[in-house]
Amino acid sequence: MRFATLALFAFVALLAGAAPLAAAPAEPAEIVLSDGRQAESINQKAVYFVDDKDEIGVADVVAGEHAWVRPASDNLTFDLPSRTVWLHLRLRNPEAKELRANIELNPVFLEWITAYDAQGRTLDQTGSKVAPHRIEAFPTLQFDVAPGVHDVYVSIKSRGNSVAMMLRSEAEQDAKDALDLVVASSLIGGLLALMVYHLFMFATHRNRNYALNSLFIFTTAFFTASFTSYHRQLLPAQVLGFATDFWWSALASQATMLALYLFTADLLGILPGNSPRKRLARALLVLPAVHALSILLVFATDSPLVLIPIRLSSALSMIILPAVAASIFAKDRVNTIAILYVVSWLPFAGGVVAVVLWLSGVAGHHDILPWSVPIGALAQSLLLSFAASQRLRRRDGVIAAFVSDLVVRELDQGLDPRNYGPRNVEKCVVFLDMHDYTRFSEAHSPLDCHRILNQYFHVINATTYRHDGIVDKIIGDAMMLVFDAPARCLAAIVELRRELSTLNRTRVEANLMPIRFGVGISYGTMLSANFGSRQKLDRTVVGDNVNVASRLEAITRPFAVDVLCTKEFVDQLPGYEYCRPAGYVLLKGRAKKSLVYELFEHNLPEVVAWKMATRLLLPPIIELEQAGKYDEALAALRAMIARCPPHSYRHNQIMDPTLHVMVAAIEEKMRTLGLAVPDSLKKVA
Repeated sequence: MRFATLALFAFVALLAGAAPLAAAPAEPAEIVLSDGRQAESINQKAVYFVDDKDEIGVADVVAGEHAWVRPASDNLTFDLPSRTVWLHLRLRNPEAKELRANIELNPVFLEWITAYDAQGRTLDQTGSKVAPHRIEAFPTLQFDVAPGVHDVYVSIKSRGNSVAMMLRSEAEQDAKDALDLVVASSLIGGLLALMVYHLFMFATHRNRNYALNSLFIFTTAFFTASFTSYHRQLLPAQVLGFATDFWWSALASQATMLALYLFTADLLGILPGNSPRKRLARALLVLPAVHALSILLVFATDSPLVLIPIRLSSALSMIILPAVAASIFAKDRVNTIAILYVVSWLPFAGGVVAVVLWLSGVAGHHDILPWSVPIGALAQSLLLSFAASQRLRRRDGVIAAFVSDLVVRELDQGLDPRNYGPRNVEKCVVFLDMHDYTRFSEAHSPLDCHRILNQYFHVINATTYRHDGIVDKIIGDAMMLVFDAPARCLAAIVELRRELSTLNRTRVEANLMPIRFGVGISYGTMLSANFGSRQKLDRTVVGDNVNVASRLEAITRPFAVDVLCTKEFVDQLPGYEYCRPAGYVLLKGRAKKSLVYELFEHNLPEVVAWKMATRLLLPPIIELEQAGKYDEALAALRAMIARCPPHSYRHNQIMDPTLHVMVAAIEEKMRTLGLAVPDSLKKVA
């Protein structure tokens, strides 16, 4: 509990620039140097005082009396308005040779850092305002210490309000510099590669989210570079009149937060103007306004007090943006993008907390600790990129669900689906329509109709796509499917008919009305094209064969069959046995009759066995009827009906009611021609 309270105090103190805990007057403790030393925090061994007016020189510090105090925490913290801090270190070299002291300080807002000996002579100078004379990630004082005990005075002109010092041997410092170079190169290189990828995706897909993500990643790379002094090796001292020092991190943090707001608002759908959450979108405009104002303050003044609104505005975004995403997820649990966004903040927030605790002295030092924020920023960028990809994947899924996955594939290939040109194609078209929908809708509420239809449509959709088909459209209680390969079409129809039968058995067992669908199939040449205008397009197929499939489905009920198809479709299935001719039919809109076939592979085994026995007997009967030999055709059908087993659950019905339909059709034709219908056959019918 004590640790949590201290950590919270340190976090608030560093954000707002509050005064540190009280410190007591003291003398510096000896710091022993050695060649083989490991990294050691020397904050508690130093003493300090603050020159509030920035008017005390090194001669006065060395010769005068000052109220030196030891830091109250593991690191040194002081008020933000402070301008110059003086440190007093006492170094002891027990060796008979000179040893190099390497004192590394925390990375940000330390502008001028100068080390003096007891005579006031300059030993070394570094900091964000100092012209670089060596490559280093973080400001490091490097000077030789002769044998014996020596007092060293360090002057730090800072816009920050904390100092953390690590002492290393020369070998240790070289290893640390190498680690820093690898880490910095990896972080910045990874971010730039991610940015280039998203720029390429934006150029390919013209999706705004890619551009905003690229902007956010670029500002994150800018922020990461500003965290170290490496950028000073590449850039001039000033760019557009603005010093390229560690003060850049203040500007970079606000630019990053501003870009993050734009990316977040687009990702979560809370951009003003076109957001369904208009009140929330308008309220959140305070965040970009605050960050833009902070950027102007950075340009307008170099007062360290500017750090207060900068830190508070960053903390504001770190709290509000994840909270908004969490609230969106709480209201819409299927919005996985919102929860992914919340998770993406964890590494960055963890990095910020780690650095705050380190600078405040609550947490001990580790070489990777100063990199916690940049590492967290890279991890956040990767997670946000993943969240954005999920958003785009969801968009593609929506397009595929409402249009076609072919359209998504064309988009992925860089094509414009709106420019799809008309072309003749060889396809199988399937129409399914529900029988007795009017009676069904009268017996059920609209919500029940929706639920039950979707239960059946789910089976049809899944089976269609499993067999490489496409659900071209859903028209109320009807569906239109398209297949490239007749064999795949056949397999899909047989499977989905069996699945629908299983669903119906479940409904019958629950004393519910079964849902029956008729199926019509045709095969042939048709036109594939976009129909409509740029405002509304429908990618579909049209032509005579499409109409035929629709007409066939319409007559499945009078034919007492589940599936009817054209002869052209059957011809594409050489050797297929589970089909039989059902007769010649004059389809609506056609001048000549067409021979249609019934598919029965999905029926119960005993039905399949019976229909297999009749498949070679029906063609001669149909030819007799076509030749006008109606009496012979009726006699043959009567003989088949006499042998047909009874229906399994319908009383006074035979297993194959289609035979009755064929008898009735011949009798009706005979009456139309004025021919007498034999009485014996009338009774059979």
